[in-house]
Amino acid sequence: MPIDKLYPFALNRPDGYQIFFVENQGVYAWAIRGDDAMRDDPPVYVTEDESEWHLESHTLTDFLISMAYWQDGLGLPYSGIGCWWVTPAEVKLIRSRFKPACQPFLYAWQAEFYANHDDESLVIMSPPGDEPQTFYAALSQEHLETMQALLDSIGEPI
Repeated sequence: MPIDKLYPFALNRPDGYQIFFVENQGVYAWAIRGDDAMRDDPPVYVTEDESEWHLESHTLTDFLISMAYWQDGLGLPYSGIGCWWVTPAEVKLIRSRFKPACQPFLYAWQAEFYANHDDESLVIMSPPGDEPQTFYAALSQEHLETMQALLDSIGEPI
């Protein structure tokens, strides 16, 4: 089936945005402006409604690395079992215990990415008007246990 049938807002849009990634629930779609397509590392924009676009990442490289950390937080084999509500004070504590892994998303989910090892991902989402949330995962049981020790008594399961 052609991609424009799967995602009717996909390629060759009259507004000049070339969509290349759609969130699995169809809430967000990411694109590069046609005018930027020939740049070495173009900025990435995001939309929720196909009419209003927001800068998501200053470069495609930053976007792809950040999206990899997002996907890792959801899909690595050893996970923190779901999402957790966290308070602003707990967000500060998490930031003090984990290293920034890559650039945050500027718009979607207001997501920040942290890791103390190359094979783990901790994501903090702070969507406007909502309480911050976190989820995390690791490639090894050992690193998951290390993360859980650093997150002991932080958050409330969603």
